[in-house]
Amino acid sequence: MVSSVPAILQSAADPLGLTPIPEDNRQRFLRFRLCGENSLLLALQEITEVLPLEPASILPVPEVAGYMLGVFSWRGGMLWLVDLNVLFGEQPLWQQLPSLSQAMVIVIQAGARSVGLVVERAQDVELIDPETIHRRSDLSSPAVAPLLVGYLSDHGGAVLDAGAIIERVL
Repeated sequence: MVSSVPAILQSAADPLGLTPIPEDNRQRFLRFRLCGENSLLLALQEITEVLPLEPASILPVPEVAGYMLGVFSWRGGMLWLVDLNVLFGEQPLWQQLPSLSQAMVIVIQAGARSVGLVVERAQDVELIDPETIHRRSDLSSPAVAPLLVGYLSDHGGAVLDAGAIIERVL
């Protein structure tokens, strides 16, 4: 059977000859670093907001876990702030970078609960195929492993589980 559409038009409609065109399963992730070499990612769908943080705007709360920096006025309420460096067993952010005048808060949400993760800075948004995330827990410490979805296959960083972090800190 001869096609009624000329070959040149068929190739223009689908230049790679793929029929149907494969579905793009990639998801958007925000990449950021802890102080040091640890590169972390969070799925954008788990992030409510990313905003700058002036250290003077943190209200310290006594007798809380060492990773809790205090609370911060956010959207008419109070948001708990977590030093992600301490949660991951590193030195506190402001001990490593005492001259840091402004950090970033990545607000994550699970259900009705929200927490602000304090990091030095957010880097960029990347498209990542979830199939490339390896769910191996033997690559991190037993304390950190439950907070991770997994690792990127090319050692491009660890993917955090926002729900697990909120469960741990609140």
